[in-house]
Amino acid sequence: GGRGMLDPRNRRIGRFDGREEGDGWVAHRGLQGIFIRARYISRAAPPTSVMLPLPIDHTGGADVGSGSVTMSRRTLLRNWAYATARRRRLTRVAGRMVVRQAGRAAGAVGLLRGAVAAKIQYWRRFSTGYTRGYYTDRHNIPECKSWHDGIIRPADMGAALCYAFGATSWEQVRRTLQCDDSISLPSGVSARAQAKTIMNATLGRSPKLVFDVGCGRGEVAATLVYLGVRAVAVDPAASVSTLIDETARRFYGLPTGAVRFRRTTGLKALRRHGEVPDTIVFCESVEHIPLPELYATFEWVASHAAEVPGGILVVITNWPRFHPIRAAPGDWDHVHDVDDDLYDRLCSYASRTVTRHGSHMVLHFE
Repeated sequence: GGRGMLDPRNRRIGRFDGREEGDGWVAHRGLQGIFIRARYISRAAPPTSVMLPLPIDHTGGADVGSGSVTMSRRTLLRNWAYATARRRRLTRVAGRMVVRQAGRAAGAVGLLRGAVAAKIQYWRRFSTGYTRGYYTDRHNIPECKSWHDGIIRPADMGAALCYAFGATSWEQVRRTLQCDDSISLPSGVSARAQAKTIMNATLGRSPKLVFDVGCGRGEVAATLVYLGVRAVAVDPAASVSTLIDETARRFYGLPTGAVRFRRTTGLKALRRHGEVPDTIVFCESVEHIPLPELYATFEWVASHAAEVPGGILVVITNWPRFHPIRAAPGDWDHVHDVDDDLYDRLCSYASRTVTRHGSHMVLHFE
């Protein structure tokens, strides 16, 4: 603006000694007598010379009378070449960044589509695969036969209840229920008698709120309600709603709706309930829950355990001998393996491991 020249840091300089330093640099003397190096950059075609108006009175090698300094053609060509190369380099870098960001965006869209497709497949499986017939019509397997006989399977359901009430080992469960680790079912007993046996065993713990994740027909949740414990039955399958009411009525004479049911995943049920439970039961269900969902559930438990006095107890049971469980190709209901590697990872979320025997594992979160 006729008042001197700005250096690259936008500081005004007033004196110029007219010396060239090479490589496109020229030396300027500042107002305080300090040499400042500044680069002349031109975006236009290289001119033959440039006049720098410096109306401030100055001394040195410059032409005092004219009040301006003439740069050599060589210096101007250097500066123009540098500016052009730098602009091209920045253009290439910007292009690579655009391509990279576009690739990342495409990858994120692909991951999102895959996650949505997996979620849709997950819910279709529970809508079409886990039908009433899946839970009731297979009379030849103990999982269904026990329900028709009106009893609690001792080695998995009964064990889960014992652990919830304070049992700390499989041996203690065996003594309480008078059972072994086979898939055999007791005879001549009823679910009410089994529930009273568990209640009278004085196992040392009184759960206040229990989530039965992957509840199926609802035997565990119905038994807890019969024993006076608040329980929430959680399962994504639409068919289990009427089965839970039927189980509660046939096993314990409870009215319809006595067992609170949530048709969703365990993680969503925990997030939406508004109260953190002190006990979470996975009875024959971890093999049916996708691993990302399972890990996220345990992370949630670990982050909310401090909100519950005494912490949270997580109980995982199956038939003790059913370990490990391998998900065979084409096996639509077992979505992953259940083995020691999985149990080791689940243990890493907990404060301590209460007990671990075969498929049984009880974890405490504080």
